Amino acid sequence: MPQSVPQVAAHEDSTPAPDGRSPWPSSESWTLTHSWADNGHCDYLQLPSLACQSSGTHVNAYYAQDFANGCDKSIYPIWDSMTVMNDHTQSGQADRLVMETTVGGTQYQTEYLHMNSVTVGLGATVNSDTVVGTSGNVGISSGCHLHVVVRRYHSSDARFYSVPATLCGRTYPPSSVGTGFGGCTLTPTPTPTPGPNPAIGGDYNGDGITDIAVWRPSTGQWFINWGQPAQLGQAGDVPVPADYNGDGITDIAVWRPSTGQWFSTIWSQPIQLGQLGDVPVPGYWNDDAVIDIGVWRPSTGQWFTAVWSQPVQYGQLGDIPVPGDYDGDRITEVAVWRPSTAQWFVNWAQPVQFGQAGDIPVPADYNGDESTDIAVWRPDTGQWFSTVWSQPIAYGVAGDMPVPGYRSTPAQSDVAVWRPSTGEWFINRASQSIQYGAQGDVALSGQLDWIAACRHRTLPSCTAAGTATPTATPTATATASPRPVSVGGIAEQPDLTVPPTETSTEPANHHTAYVLGGALLGALAIIASAAWAAKRRQR
Repeated sequence: MPQSVPQVAAHEDSTPAPDGRSPWPSSESWTLTHSWADNGHCDYLQLPSLACQSSGTHVNAYYAQDFANGCDKSIYPIWDSMTVMNDHTQSGQADRLVMETTVGGTQYQTEYLHMNSVTVGLGATVNSDTVVGTSGNVGISSGCHLHVVVRRYHSSDARFYSVPATLCGRTYPPSSVGTGFGGCTLTPTPTPTPGPNPAIGGDYNGDGITDIAVWRPSTGQWFINWGQPAQLGQAGDVPVPADYNGDGITDIAVWRPSTGQWFSTIWSQPIQLGQLGDVPVPGYWNDDAVIDIGVWRPSTGQWFTAVWSQPVQYGQLGDIPVPGDYDGDRITEVAVWRPSTAQWFVNWAQPVQFGQAGDIPVPADYNGDESTDIAVWRPDTGQWFSTVWSQPIAYGVAGDMPVPGYRSTPAQSDVAVWRPSTGEWFINRASQSIQYGAQGDVALSGQLDWIAACRHRTLPSCTAAGTATPTATPTATATASPRPVSVGGIAEQPDLTVPPTETSTEPANHHTAYVLGGALLGALAIIASAAWAAKRRQR
């Protein structure tokens, strides 16, 4: 490591880079010998020269790391579609390889040093399975190793700032020095399980209570627990119910990924917005108190809505969109949750660390203050965690889908789950489970006050036309321990990524693939409902 290069702008960007493969072969274990801020590093390169702005001949970075396992070992790019940015045939460049690519709409750069050989030339495009050279002991070095730096581009000052590298799903802080780490290859980014969408699902009859409802992909039917089935959509569509005309009643709607079209029972013609791979995120994207259609594009991190003239860049590949009204201004904020780091990013605030990999984000208004609260549900333990609760709430079991719902008394979101295997709904403050939906359905409404809803019907069975009678003894009623400080809610209208379900007289012979889709739509529904309810209370 160099001794002469002064440290510049150290750790100004401490957010880890997106996950990548190991620069070394997947079958080998390499030892971390140095990590972060060793001997002083300059923190960025200056465009367009790619030269370190500080003095010295050896370019380095604050979050630089050294991995060792001998000389002449094969070295790989950590991401696909990387472009070689330096000419290793030039003086002083023989042991150095700088590559650049775009991940989730953001430019990133990697730099390898001390290489015995570089086998790719300036301008070449390489993938993560391409050998780009070999490890070595060239330059200012005291042994065979690979020096690795990852940098993120900041358009505000046209600089690449070094950031912690994420390789094989982990970062490598100084506390890990001396530890050996196995390699890995680059695997496709898994589709994260989205949480309920506050803008999806909701109040289909205008009584102020979120209704239990499911959409059946196999038939395109909508089942609402107080009415007759409705027909809209086809297999492959994504249900996106929301109040699109501002009349206070949730409208039935679907988004078709294959064509990017939106269909609703209140529109005479479909509306074109989005493309295959996008995530629908209806929301209150302006101040007209009407939900507008929108999509988030994971590949670029861009948000598009029907009321914006330009897309908004926010998030990256692997994030989960969690739009909501986090500041109570009656307008939906763009927001994402990053499973790899468990960070919440809202476009007007500092990142918040909450949750862990494997959690499902379930933002909603849990304390009745008319703003969206950060929350996650942990499938493996059935626990709910929120920034507004002092203790987690145990509710649900593995395999359930979180469907928090809106309550009118008090006006807060209740924790709730829908069980795809049985079609049962379990609501935290309800005395019994409700049977509605079948395996393969998509649970649409996550905002439900079961008690208040039953006040409009016959007690204690809560039976209504077209509605299944809830069972007297829930099979696995999760008891909140402790109960939420505040349960309420209107799930705001964010991303529509988790599907729901319903119980009718039809046989439950649907494919389990729909269950996964339903979970995603359900999450989106939670967000939408919360947003709608919060606005409704403010009108």
